[in-house]
Amino acid sequence: MTSFSHVSAYRFVELHDLPTLRVSLFAKGIEHGIRGIFLLAPEGINLCLAGEDEGLRAYMAWLDEDARFANLETKWSRSNEMPYGKLRVRLKGEIIRMNHPEVRPIEKRAPIVDASTLKRWPSS
Repeated sequence: MTSFSHVSAYRFVELHDLPTLRVSLFAKGIEHGIRGIFLLAPEGINLCLAGEDEGLRAYMAWLDEDARFANLETKWSRSNEMPYGKLRVRLKGEIIRMNHPEVRPIEKRAPIVDASTLKRWPSS
């Protein structure tokens, strides 16, 4: 039985060449047998991909060669079934849709709050 590796990651990084990047990400993904979703926006990337281990690791190594995506913090898992039917590389206006152009996560992120502080905050 074939097992599949899964990877998810995101990064806020300024991107300008989205149509060209989309073509290369898709072509290389097909070459390595990758399926899943890769979102591209001017503010960065968000990906959830799956494939056979060797192909997915090769794809991620290729992605790591691009300085904008080097050393992505990734989450890996495995399954016995392929969770995606095809590879989609989609262009989006925003990775996290807020409809507020003045909010720029690339430039400044919210302060980090530890879990115990967050737990004390009232929920609304």
